[in-house]
Amino acid sequence: PSSQYASLKLSRGGANLADRWAPHNNDIYPQARDYGLAALQRLTNLGYDPEVVGFVWIHGDGDLFVQLHSEEYDINLDELIDQFRIDFNAPDMFAMISQTHVNQRNGNSLVPIQRQRKIDYLSLDSDAVLIDVDDLTYRDFFVHFDGTSRHIIGQRMANAYLATLPPPCDA
Repeated sequence: PSSQYASLKLSRGGANLADRWAPHNNDIYPQARDYGLAALQRLTNLGYDPEVVGFVWIHGDGDLFVQLHSEEYDINLDELIDQFRIDFNAPDMFAMISQTHVNQRNGNSLVPIQRQRKIDYLSLDSDAVLIDVDDLTYRDFFVHFDGTSRHIIGQRMANAYLATLPPPCDA
């Protein structure tokens, strides 16, 4: 049998994880949750049996302005992904997280702290992988990746997810 995949994107420019995306702050997270649950319900109504298997997080810039936000990035990311797993009944949901680029915000002093906190998060979550982006290029102000780089990030995340699947069996 074959699988069909659907993706759902929600983005908020400049929004940080520490405040805006934090599930306990009742800001962006409830919108994302409700948006996702409504999409799952629509798929169910169309006769599908949807299952949430992956979570993509390409983020970090919004937390590079406050030291505490970068220092607690691993804790905040753990809270966000745990809450998604609970709300979407997906305890084994695979999380693909882009690393903060080494030159993000043209070498902002909090970049090394945030990069390490993303690595630290992996010790909390065996169902997560960090996607390297240091070889990719920006289109403006060391904030947004160019089109080719976004495509490469997508390929890397897809490959990371596919690597978690069992090999196909010959029938």
